[in-house]
Amino acid sequence: MWLRGLLHCGSRNALAQQIKQDRERFREQLHTQLYPAISELTGVTKITSSKIAPLLEAQGYRRIKVKPPRSKHVPVTKITTAAHKAKSSFVFKVFLSGVGVILTIITGVIIETSTGLVTDVITGDGGDSTADSSDVQAPAQLKAVKTPTGTFRYGGSTTWATIRAQADPILAQAKPGFQFNYLDPVSGVPGSGAGIQMLLANQIAFAQSSRPLKTEEYQTARQRGFTLKEIPIAIDGIAVSVHPDLTIPGLSIAQLRSIYTGAVNNWQQVGGPNLPITAYSRDPNQGGTVKFFADNVLSGTTLGPQIKIMGSTTEAVRAVSQTPGSIYFASAPELLAQCSVKPLPIGRQANKWVAPTQQLYASPQTCLSQPNQINLDAFRQGDYPLTRRLFVVVKEDGQRDQEAGKAYATLLLTQEGQSLIEQLGFVSIRYSQ
Repeated sequence: MWLRGLLHCGSRNALAQQIKQDRERFREQLHTQLYPAISELTGVTKITSSKIAPLLEAQGYRRIKVKPPRSKHVPVTKITTAAHKAKSSFVFKVFLSGVGVILTIITGVIIETSTGLVTDVITGDGGDSTADSSDVQAPAQLKAVKTPTGTFRYGGSTTWATIRAQADPILAQAKPGFQFNYLDPVSGVPGSGAGIQMLLANQIAFAQSSRPLKTEEYQTARQRGFTLKEIPIAIDGIAVSVHPDLTIPGLSIAQLRSIYTGAVNNWQQVGGPNLPITAYSRDPNQGGTVKFFADNVLSGTTLGPQIKIMGSTTEAVRAVSQTPGSIYFASAPELLAQCSVKPLPIGRQANKWVAPTQQLYASPQTCLSQPNQINLDAFRQGDYPLTRRLFVVVKEDGQRDQEAGKAYATLLLTQEGQSLIEQLGFVSIRYSQ
């Protein structure tokens, strides 16, 4: 295959198992999301992995061969920088995310990565077809941050997946002595709650969360002889998407609440067609996104019994794209990049909706060439009603883990770190872009 990725794990057995799982997830994403998108772009109905590169090259894309000085594999951030230097003329991005796997099409670059390591990419027309990544320098502000030396483990929110895949390699490049590896929970699915529990159990050095800490989590920390501190890093929007054929101008928060509590079960009741509603969500006990939704949309009540619980956003998006009348919510950078579902404007009141995108919805037929662009101004100014903060959660115990968590947060809070945050579809919490 023309795209390859490797994941750094603590042992060879863990590495082999992770690679196997990543390949299985990526193979599923190829068939359910990438192949249909390439079909729409090229008009070819039967797509295979061996055909992807020739088809894209026929559309005006060009391979970039990156020649690393010492290693066979190259950080994805260097590849992306090389594509920018090649002045790629085709600008769009698509995230197909699963645990440990992200396929990215950004500024004309197609990358499959488990940890940000690839050997070959394709870029849009223009520029030199070869690039040497060895001249890509880590930003000066990042280099100036004081960090501990060693390798530290962290875990938590799936909302942070794009940051882990694309920003973290730049941080690691700036501070080569300060390394951090993402750790999945031993059982259950990853999420903010799982990451915080792992932090409390001393399994990781710091956690990434898409929700504030709970009172009981603070209490557990104190019982174990330390305190927890949440450091806000970015602002994220929660997007709501439906089946692409559903005709409805938008939803108010009250209407969204009625759908997810089960008070209404037909789109006709909220201004749509006469069609049953099929609502999807992730497990409310796992992710910070569902906790935020329950607190702020459902007013603290629980999801209705008719809600279908999905294991991941990838799984939910696939279900929504295949089920007329379906609906799902997730982090905006994760959901709005999906071409197979339609984002809805949301309002605090009916008929006063604010779109999560900058322009009209990009249909599946136009999404690759004219993708949905996140409405960061509406998120930043608070016009869009569903926004929340993302946190690094640090264990304050005077030990090296505390030093590592604060250093990681400090790197992301530099001007260069915040610029990376905005490039990935989140709102900078410190600097206006």
